[in-house]
Amino acid sequence: MANPSIADTLHHPSPASSKLHSWSPPPLGFLKMTVDGASLRNGNGGGIGGILRDSEGKTLLTFSEPTGPGPPIRAELLAIKFGLSIFSALFPGNNHHLILESDCQTTVSWISNPILCPQIFKELVLEIGRLSKIGFRKLRTIPRAINVDADLLAKKGIG
Repeated sequence: MANPSIADTLHHPSPASSKLHSWSPPPLGFLKMTVDGASLRNGNGGGIGGILRDSEGKTLLTFSEPTGPGPPIRAELLAIKFGLSIFSALFPGNNHHLILESDCQTTVSWISNPILCPQIFKELVLEIGRLSKIGFRKLRTIPRAINVDADLLAKKGIG
């Protein structure tokens, strides 16, 4: 079994240096899911996407789903929730460790500290918090430039 503290020691490139970096695989014993949400500018449609990969960089699954109308932040939250739900269904129990990455700092901060979240998104943020407590789940922000594949899947989900 992997040591969950390994995930905390991984280097994350700053946004300024993200052009020099690309997606990196998780440590041995972990899986990594990158997720993203997208919305049309008029708010009339949205989509979510994500990719689950292992420590060798092998893609285990992808998803691309419509979310319906709403603001971009809602799509970001739905992408995180959907990714955690899929992971929990595929890998029940505490035997698998997940690093979930999003390029939306706001959603990650709300999930880490729900008191910061506006009331309109509170229920969704609390659901994500419950899902993230099953087994070892690490949620963190990555630069948008590293999240290109998940972004393409999210845009595909818009339809």
